Amino acid sequence: MHIKKYDKLYTRRQCLENWGRTAIGAGILMPLFDAWASTGDVQAAYPDEALQIETYSKGAVKPGGMLDAGNVDAVKDLLDPVTYIQIKTHGRVCRVKETTTDINKLNPIPYLEATERNAGQARLDPKGNVVTADGKPWIGGNPFPNADDAQKIVAAHAHNWGRQDQASTPYRLEVVDFDGNTTYTYDFYWVEVYATGRTVLDPKPYMPGHEDKLKFQTSLMTYPADISGTAALSIWDYDQSRFPQLQTYSPLNKRVRRLPGNQRFEPMTPGASTNASDTWAIGDPYMTWGNFKLLGKTPFIGAASGNWNHTDPNWLPERVGGRNGRMFPLTTVELIPEAFVVELEPVTYANAPLSRKRVWFDARTLMPMAMVGFDKAGRLTVGYTLLYDQFAKGDQFISHIFPKPSKIPYWGYTGGIYQDLNSKSVNLMLQPREIASDYTLRVNDPDAYDRYCTVEALPQLGGA
Repeated sequence: MHIKKYDKLYTRRQCLENWGRTAIGAGILMPLFDAWASTGDVQAAYPDEALQIETYSKGAVKPGGMLDAGNVDAVKDLLDPVTYIQIKTHGRVCRVKETTTDINKLNPIPYLEATERNAGQARLDPKGNVVTADGKPWIGGNPFPNADDAQKIVAAHAHNWGRQDQASTPYRLEVVDFDGNTTYTYDFYWVEVYATGRTVLDPKPYMPGHEDKLKFQTSLMTYPADISGTAALSIWDYDQSRFPQLQTYSPLNKRVRRLPGNQRFEPMTPGASTNASDTWAIGDPYMTWGNFKLLGKTPFIGAASGNWNHTDPNWLPERVGGRNGRMFPLTTVELIPEAFVVELEPVTYANAPLSRKRVWFDARTLMPMAMVGFDKAGRLTVGYTLLYDQFAKGDQFISHIFPKPSKIPYWGYTGGIYQDLNSKSVNLMLQPREIASDYTLRVNDPDAYDRYCTVEALPQLGGA
């Protein structure tokens, strides 16, 4: 029988008691990692009340209902401040679901298996890089599933943003004004190939000859026509104090150019606010930031699952908010029983527009759920919500492995909402089923490196 001994205000008290602690593990009744490693479920780590959003909100917010301007104040302290503004002021609404306790629905299953298999073998070297006990590059899975300090939480995420060995993902970036009108649209193909910490794609755990690299990442624009074929390749050093090598190709001049890899804060495309630094909440080599602080842990409302719209032919979400009802994607949120709240500062960026970031990490997986940034004067200025799901709904099923069929469902990022509070628009990152007819989701594709992630491949991608 599950323990039920906490009153209705328990989660609120737990939040306040843990705020400001600098070394706290996850789990209330037992360590969180022990719970999911033994059963695949996190429920044993929490009392019933810590898993029930209706208990915390005194019935104002319930699974199966909606979170909107009428009830958002009942859970205001469980939201990041930008999401609260969007719901309270701009008409954003969210579906509410029950808390996910099955850990296999919250991260790729091979990644979780490697996390359990390799538990206890990771450490930070004197510089701060993740290594094994004998000083080699990490061998796969989350290196710090029992993370108890801010630097380990950030390092674990930086080591593999999407928790896949390789992923080729189509994206659509829409810039939407406060009326809900789309003012800019960009389609691009995002390809990542990890060189170390590989758990599925052969050879593993390292690409021979690339043990000094973390990953190769290519972005290929496919729309609009005037920039189609533009490509950029980032080669990430394993040493997280070094900036990526950046090579770009433009179809206009038909040549590859090397650019500085430290230009992290410029908008990615005209009209947009998103930048490289905010990718996956912490988009830079993590040791170019510093002064990591663990503010504490708190219950949190985030989009951890339920955000793959399999009913749409191109997987695009329904839209809500703004005057015409299209300002935001309709997202599904749940009560996350514990989230680590981490702050970090841009210590190597003299001209960074932000003085610090605050990130909420789901303690179940250490995935970032939301990020907000503060300007030099300490004012809230940007916010980014990340959306996730396992791509398996009824008879709709997306395989984890390409090109071979697999019974393992794909899990991944389904989109994000980025808002610069100084602008009059939001940036929506959406994941369609395909772009430009033949660019589709592919995971653990053995040909991805040669086809997309070499300097020689860039002109071919651009049509040269």
